[in-house]
Amino acid sequence: MKRLLQNKNYTFLLLGYMLSVFVDAVVFMAAVKQIEILSNSTTSYTTLYLSNYLPAVLFSLVIGAWINKKQIVHVMRNSLLIRALLVVLFIGGAGLSNLPLIYLFIFIDSFLTVFILPSTDTLVTRVVPIESRANANAVIKLMFVLMQMIGFGVTTIMIKLDISLITILIVSAILLIGAFLSISKVQYRHIKAPETPRVGDEIRDLFLYLKEQKHVTKLFTLFALAWLVASSIDLIVIAYLTDSASVSSENFGIVAIVVFLGMIIGSSFSAILYEKFKSRIKFIFGFPLLVYTVTVLSMYLFDNWLWILPFFLLGGISLGLYEVCFTTYLQDNNDEAYYTRIFSIQGMILSSMPLPGLLFLGGLIEILGIPYTIIVVALFLFVLSIIALNTNFYHHSVGDGSKQRVEP
Repeated sequence: MKRLLQNKNYTFLLLGYMLSVFVDAVVFMAAVKQIEILSNSTTSYTTLYLSNYLPAVLFSLVIGAWINKKQIVHVMRNSLLIRALLVVLFIGGAGLSNLPLIYLFIFIDSFLTVFILPSTDTLVTRVVPIESRANANAVIKLMFVLMQMIGFGVTTIMIKLDISLITILIVSAILLIGAFLSISKVQYRHIKAPETPRVGDEIRDLFLYLKEQKHVTKLFTLFALAWLVASSIDLIVIAYLTDSASVSSENFGIVAIVVFLGMIIGSSFSAILYEKFKSRIKFIFGFPLLVYTVTVLSMYLFDNWLWILPFFLLGGISLGLYEVCFTTYLQDNNDEAYYTRIFSIQGMILSSMPLPGLLFLGGLIEILGIPYTIIVVALFLFVLSIIALNTNFYHHSVGDGSKQRVEP
């Protein structure tokens, strides 16, 4: 870790990314609070979530293709600077008093954050040696979880202390300027992409590339199906707490904290496991799904909600491990010219799966009830884990250009 943080370019990238994620959490919490003040209706909250998720769903591929031709640091700097100006304009235009303006603000702000994920994951490969890549990804993912937790927590405390939302947003704009200055100090090797006439050609080229790289297509399919459930599991947990466990819904916060702690633990040793098992990568992708199957099944086995906490800690560990190894694998097994587009697909999956996941699980709960829904979801994850454990992937190190099929 010490050696990694001595890399000034990586440190500046990490600091800029941390501030950006922190502001994401602060801005969204401020919007949630203002929705509560102005409306407090289910429709209003649903519209807010749609405004937050839709930009990644609609624009990830286009943005990834567009970034491919650009200087990544310039893209990140401009995104952060425009976000800061957007916050100032939103405050100056009395946006907090108008519901449609809040939705529009969140939509545009979320659109600008879509540039950050593919840029960050790509930039890691340009400023960090290949042997340190897994550690670098682990720290990035760890800071994502920590900054979200801290951002939500700090915003909640500020609201409880009656600090105005305008003041909170002004602080957010200042922090975005800090992120802008930090990213501006990152120096990296720019790989010039071949000139193509249109962004559409970049997207078409990506699909042709994925058609050839079947191992990446398999992994994205597996990830999308797993995230369909994992991203929406909150719905089952809340229903379990209020129905099966007969406790109040705010205990979900404790479950969420336990999962976050598990993700921190999983991220911290993921680099070691990745290096140890990268020649048998299917175990890294299959075993966490198996663990998460047991995590979900614990809600069927125990009516006392306290008994499920150790299982959700293990589930969090598996999520942290999976996320870091997933990103590192994509970096190690794809041509650098496709990085921004590949990571845009990852961002699109992360943002697009929660909505159909919520509809899917909500429908199951209505039809089957909590216990049978838990069994169906656990069975679904178990099948995915078996598929992953029986899928052969390639492990192709970008550093030496070799490509070999991993034996079963």
